[in-house]
Amino acid sequence: YSREDGESPSLENMLTKRPSLADHLLWQMNLSRFTEMERRVGEQIIGNLDSNGYLVQGIDEIALLEHVEISQVEAVVRKIQEFDPPGIAARDLRECLLIQLKFLGTANGLAERIIEDHLKDLETRNYGNIVKRQKVSLKEVREAVELIGTLDPKPGLVYSDERPQYVVPDVYVFKVGDEYRIVLNDDGLP
Repeated sequence: YSREDGESPSLENMLTKRPSLADHLLWQMNLSRFTEMERRVGEQIIGNLDSNGYLVQGIDEIALLEHVEISQVEAVVRKIQEFDPPGIAARDLRECLLIQLKFLGTANGLAERIIEDHLKDLETRNYGNIVKRQKVSLKEVREAVELIGTLDPKPGLVYSDERPQYVVPDVYVFKVGDEYRIVLNDDGLP
């Protein structure tokens, strides 16, 4: 093959678009066994996920919009929650983390009880309260917390084009002995 033989394909024909979260979930839904009603409800659910992958519209609103029972919408939500990425279509952080634990096969353990009953203590790192109320050792709590730390609180962001913007400080303050030293951050300065 040489270039003289003809024109090469356009670069635009070789570019691919990264799938969005909705594209990825619709693709999985098309590969699954859904009835026509479940497909309509599923499209409503997928269309009402935020960029983090959480369901932002109420189940009752979707049922009213699609003229179906709330229990039917709940069943479709549960089916979609089995899709990739794990934790998708949850209504809150607690449900998102519990779905992911179920996928890992560690449901009904200490990690699940901590997520269900002690999410506030987990956020504030109040492990003593968890130890006292669950009647387990601190080592067991730390192991469960380590497992919970591997879960993704925002599973939809994998398919998002938004990138986090990190705050870069202008100065750093270091404590050296009894003194504080202020150092100017020269990175990015003209």
